[in-house]
Amino acid sequence: MKKRPYADNAFDELVKTLKAHTGNGNSVDVLIKMICENDEEFNGLKDRFIHDMNKFLTNWFTLKSEATRVSSKLRAKLLSKQFVETYFSNDFNLFTTFCYDKIDQKVNPYTNHLMSRDLINYTMCVVKAVIQYTRCELGYDNNSTKYPNVKKS
Repeated sequence: MKKRPYADNAFDELVKTLKAHTGNGNSVDVLIKMICENDEEFNGLKDRFIHDMNKFLTNWFTLKSEATRVSSKLRAKLLSKQFVETYFSNDFNLFTTFCYDKIDQKVNPYTNHLMSRDLINYTMCVVKAVIQYTRCELGYDNNSTKYPNVKKS
């Protein structure tokens, strides 16, 4: 039995986690496809993504856990896109820098945009999906039709 490299195992586990915490959102599939298609050409792309997304998820799950100790109103403010953009903006520094430094001229054949722009935009879509899914799971944003199968805690 051939042993898989650590990065492949970590990537697979990260994808499972993202799918579980986004309700299998389409943005995860598109982002993963772009990363897998470009990792060989831009060596290190997958590693940077694993590092930075894990950093974000660690911070997010810690925030989610600690937010249970505050009022519901404050929890709703803490578990928001605005809060994450303000306090977790450095979580994707390595990935963003890598995209703009290494992939700056490649055009995405599916969108005709720069690949670096698409990678960063889809990463932010996944982050937003994690936030939205969590908010729906906790009973906030109940008007969302995008995440109807979230079980309320």
